[in-house]
Amino acid sequence: MEIGHFVWLRTHSARYNLSSSGMIPINPGEVGRLAGEPRDDALGIIGDAYGAGDSGLMLVHGTQEGNFLAVAALRSKVESAAVVVPEYEPIRVLPSFLGLRSLVVGDIFHFPAKSILIISNPNNPTGLFLDGKRLGELEVELERRGSFAVVDSIFVDFIDRSPRLRFHNMVFTTSTSKFYTMEGLKVGWAIGDPEIIKDMSGIADLVSPGPMDVEAKYAAALVGNREAVRARNLNIIEGNRRIMLRIADELRDSVEVEYVGDMPIAFMKPRCGLSGMEVAQELLKRGVMVVPGEYFGVSQGIRVGLGSVNNNIAEAGLAVIKEFIEECASRHL
Repeated sequence: MEIGHFVWLRTHSARYNLSSSGMIPINPGEVGRLAGEPRDDALGIIGDAYGAGDSGLMLVHGTQEGNFLAVAALRSKVESAAVVVPEYEPIRVLPSFLGLRSLVVGDIFHFPAKSILIISNPNNPTGLFLDGKRLGELEVELERRGSFAVVDSIFVDFIDRSPRLRFHNMVFTTSTSKFYTMEGLKVGWAIGDPEIIKDMSGIADLVSPGPMDVEAKYAAALVGNREAVRARNLNIIEGNRRIMLRIADELRDSVEVEYVGDMPIAFMKPRCGLSGMEVAQELLKRGVMVVPGEYFGVSQGIRVGLGSVNNNIAEAGLAVIKEFIEECASRHL
């Protein structure tokens, strides 16, 4: 199979690349300085940071592997899977790849009985976020309908300073790919009901058994210094976000912008009669790379990255986006 989102990223380039949803990578040497003396209780550090309590916890090679293992472990317990758009393409295509009937529902709470709800929280690309209260409400509905949820939480640390990923009938996945973007190394983890995590571990033993000791120590160093990483990230995002929000205000009649908290991405929907793909292709001609909404299951909008480039590149790229939207909107009048 082919993931169009990744094909787009691999086959295009631009002077101002605002297509990434991650951060400027942290150098492993910097991680080593954060870590201080090595610690052997990596799972304990991660579990404490995410409020896992007595939930199951396992290391995975990345969030997408965690999502894959979770859906594979749960598919015999359900009749279908449900997704909501806009949503990250690998999440949308995963259930059908694993042989499940996949439904697009209009709201997160509209999933059918005996199904797996698969979502990103915060949402990629909009940043829409279910807090602990809403997750508690979702937990009640999942149990009532005999359903489960796989929650890709890779952006959670951008919005929630103290996430508590401990709910029944849910599996939460995340990794060092976004908030903790690290140069040349990635590791993830999954938190959920112990029996589900046990089944996931069994599947992992078939395709990617450990050890992951080195990765675990790096992950523990990053997670154990979450506030230092947060300060670093905000130092990058803040200036870029300010420029993006100023443009959104100046062009408020010509573009709708969805942006939440301290996220490293924004979803911009120009009101000029063009699809997301058409906007993205026009911007490529002008030296700016973004991700079109079609790769999130919608026909309009572009995702713009705010965390993977320095202020000079972001400012120049966003200026091109502003100029294009102004021209496009004036033609559409």
